[in-house]
Amino acid sequence: MRKAGAAWLAVLLALCLTACGAAGRAVSQSDEVLTRDETMAGEGANQANDSPDRSEQAASEPVKLKIGLLGEMGQGEDSFFNQSAWSGLEKAEQEMGIAVKRLDSRTEAEYGANLEDFARERYDLVIVSGRDMTEALAEAAGKHPKLQIAVLDWWAETAAISGNDHMAVIRFDPVSAAYLAGIAAGMMTKTDQVGWIVGAGNERTAAAGYGYLAGVLDANPDAVILQMNVHSFSDQEQGRAAACQMAEEGADVLFHEAGSCGLGVIQGCQERQILAIGMDYDQSASAPEFVAASVVKQLEQAVLDVSRSCAEGKLESGILTYDLRNEGCDFLPAGDILPEEVLTALQTVKEQLMEGQIMVPNTREEFEAAYGDVYLLD
Repeated sequence: MRKAGAAWLAVLLALCLTACGAAGRAVSQSDEVLTRDETMAGEGANQANDSPDRSEQAASEPVKLKIGLLGEMGQGEDSFFNQSAWSGLEKAEQEMGIAVKRLDSRTEAEYGANLEDFARERYDLVIVSGRDMTEALAEAAGKHPKLQIAVLDWWAETAAISGNDHMAVIRFDPVSAAYLAGIAAGMMTKTDQVGWIVGAGNERTAAAGYGYLAGVLDANPDAVILQMNVHSFSDQEQGRAAACQMAEEGADVLFHEAGSCGLGVIQGCQERQILAIGMDYDQSASAPEFVAASVVKQLEQAVLDVSRSCAEGKLESGILTYDLRNEGCDFLPAGDILPEEVLTALQTVKEQLMEGQIMVPNTREEFEAAYGDVYLLD
């Protein structure tokens, strides 16, 4: 009876699809922004027919490239990473006529299960934010060699992707852009004290920190850089408290690499009426009178680029770097807070950075050789 029922259901579905096609109706898959529970509820009845071979599709039915987005775990659909990546994928859908779908994960278990769902549905490429999910990504890459994976803003050890020739890591290198942030802070401080706040002490935040401190000290050798690790990329109250504490100690310009926690840093700067420099995206809307600039990661463009490469069969494995030289990680002044002389100096330094005339340290050894042991958070 179950086989007969399944056959009857398949015929009924085929008739419905034919009728919809005749009426000229089309549903864009870009509308699919689902959690795992919603996905499983909609697909549970179809698991007996999982992952049909594409060769079995009718010759008259075009085969679309399928690209999925696995959103940043626990951050919700309105996070910078999730929304920017989804915007890039929607542009890819419009430009190339591909099929796209997004799944957001609320827990670590959902993250791994959602990766399995994309593999089972035979997606050609899954774009993921996997900054804290090294094991799940390495496991999925090993189990599904035909599934291409592109990881956003991942600074895990390269050993985690060794041997996986279908895995690309999109890495945003903020060192040069952070150096420009340091130049701006060193020139704008009136107290000769500025601040640096991170959400964790790791390779990514240290690289940005070396660039920032180098810029501050090159612009203002007398400057003191207050530094704090708040041990969170999400707790905005922690960021606000850190900013207020640094303001109490005399800092009048703060820069952060603290994710959503950085919005709290900006809030604290607004409360204490000192300048802030944002990170990841243009954060000036948070406090237009106090955010002087932001280091911006061009996440949307990176997603569009990797989708286009996949469609053309040219997606390369390994690390793909987005930095100041290819405008993938840039320093963008906001409003009219920075005076003309600072903007002119920044433009000159930016040109020198892009031409290789200034080499910014991006390791502890390089930094300490030039500036001494003054970075405290590595």
